Amino acid sequence: MDSHFEQFRELVLREPELQRELREPEDFSTFLPVVLQLARERGYPVAAEEVESAWRAAQRAWIERWI
Repeated sequence: MDSHFEQFRELVLREPELQRELREPEDFSTFLPVVLQLARERGYPVAAEEVESAWRAAQRAWIERWI
């Protein structure tokens, strides 16, 4: 079974309103609390470490495309 984090990510992919809310923060320090709150509100107890790991993986993937 997928983790709560993976389940929340799937939910975000299906809900444009969540996508809009997650685009508002301009950096990780403001993004993290928004993700945790939105996930909790929907019943997904996501760990901050999971969000940070996904953030770093996305950064690496972006950088690798340009190297």
